Amino acid sequence: MHTISNNQTQWFGCGIAPENEEIWQELLKMPKWRKKPKTAIELSIKKLSIFEPAFQRELIERAISGNYQGVVFSNTIKEYENYKKNVGVSKISRLERIIGSNTIG
Repeated sequence: MHTISNNQTQWFGCGIAPENEEIWQELLKMPKWRKKPKTAIELSIKKLSIFEPAFQRELIERAISGNYQGVVFSNTIKEYENYKKNVGVSKISRLERIIGSNTIG
């Protein structure tokens, strides 16, 4: 079984947003992730690649804090849809505060 050493970063730029590379390295140092085969790491990167950087970071942070073996799960797409809705709503709310709620809608 081929395992990933902490200093192997040859697949960066293939799905992990540059601003998330540092936290991704932290995840790779976790005990459950140090033992993962390269193909499992690559598959996780491929799965993360469909998400925008802020949501990628949230998933990676969850994996670290929960000591998870994975980053993308069966409910992640639904969570992402809710995340995008909430981000859109918060952007509208900020815009309303900036220009006034009477001019929107």
